[in-house]
Amino acid sequence: TDTTESLISPSKLKALGDLVDVNGLTSNNYLKIGGLYIQWMTVSFTAQENNIQYGTFPTAFPTACLNCQLVMELNVGANMDGALYIRNTSTTQVGFQFMHVSANNYGTGTAHILAIGH
Repeated sequence: TDTTESLISPSKLKALGDLVDVNGLTSNNYLKIGGLYIQWMTVSFTAQENNIQYGTFPTAFPTACLNCQLVMELNVGANMDGALYIRNTSTTQVGFQFMHVSANNYGTGTAHILAIGH
């Protein structure tokens, strides 16, 4: 309740807490710091050539998705010689596709996605 600042005042500590919005630390969620959003999610995929698959962000970016990255994790028994790549992004979702290196690809996996925007 004291208004004298030593390290940080209670009002400035509250202002910092109001600025940072952590919407829960789960496998599909986001962190908002001011106007910056950092989002993460996991999406199941199937290894299918020429098939764009989509993941919907935990919350829509108000203006734009600036950067999006993904990593592929194969499920047990999957036999995939290829890679996932991002086809497109919007304020609400990311489209990704599996690219085969050889014809003997099958199986499923999980895409781990990290996106940053405002």
